[in-house]
Amino acid sequence: MISVVMPVYNVSGYVADAIESVLEQTYDDLELIIVNDGSTDLSLEVVNNYKYDPRVQVITTKNGGLATARNIGLNYVHGEYLYFIDSDDVINVHLFSELMKVIDKSEDIDLISFNYREFSESDKIDVEEKLAVHKSGIIGGDEAVKRILDDTLPQMAWSYLCRTRLFKDNHVRFSDGRLFEDNNVAVKIMLMSKNICYIDFTPSGYYLRQREGSITDVASKRFSKRELEDELFIFDDVYGLAVTKLDKGYVSSWYANKLAHLYIKYYRSLYRDNSGLFSTIHDKMDRMYKCAEGLSLRMKLRIYRVRYPLIDRIIRKLTGD
Repeated sequence: MISVVMPVYNVSGYVADAIESVLEQTYDDLELIIVNDGSTDLSLEVVNNYKYDPRVQVITTKNGGLATARNIGLNYVHGEYLYFIDSDDVINVHLFSELMKVIDKSEDIDLISFNYREFSESDKIDVEEKLAVHKSGIIGGDEAVKRILDDTLPQMAWSYLCRTRLFKDNHVRFSDGRLFEDNNVAVKIMLMSKNICYIDFTPSGYYLRQREGSITDVASKRFSKRELEDELFIFDDVYGLAVTKLDKGYVSSWYANKLAHLYIKYYRSLYRDNSGLFSTIHDKMDRMYKCAEGLSLRMKLRIYRVRYPLIDRIIRKLTGD
């Protein structure tokens, strides 16, 4: 059985589509655990309309954020396999059938990672379209983490199906109260996986809705101290996990690049009132840079912008930033 965890918060206009895309799966041995995260709109009313289906369980809790809602949902799962879906997105109705075909052929698969497609309100999508495997392969956990760091393998919680025991036996939880909480969890789970299958479906197994007010949309527009601190927390956790399994020079290059990215991204909005925090980022980046190996030219330029403010000022002037 597949346990599907769906956190819900103020998505009354979209959550029905998400729920129906799960309940209409051609693979029906599933349970849908909906965690209403203290919604203040009509989301709970919409969700309750689906309680007629015995596969649906609705839990209501006070608002604690996406990570906390997912963690609460984990307490109620019964299936051998686990999947997370966001409540404003949809999945192809054949997705679970195709994933379980892979598992039936090779029972030692711990996790299946798959591609996704973004869509807007003006796009027409067909969630009933047959899925075809465009590309696939099997890799180990270390290689999967390397691909995450290289941005060639997705890391979002909804981009993979995995064995439930990976979470439960290893007491893995999302970081309560943190944004960007998918990133470090994906690394933890993949490092604990022996065999990982990656699949590129045509057309797509997952449809990510682009809309005003979504968590992704808000995070891309806000440059608050909380966002910066949460990104630092997550990247630091990922570094600590990855460096135990991968080459230190490679992981240090990745981390130095990420720290430089954060410094540049938040500098204009936050530096004046948080100079101490930026000094900490700068010093940590320097330490990583000294251990880094294989830095690309783009990475070096980003790091030099932080190490040498004149370069940053010139680039900002040229780009109009």
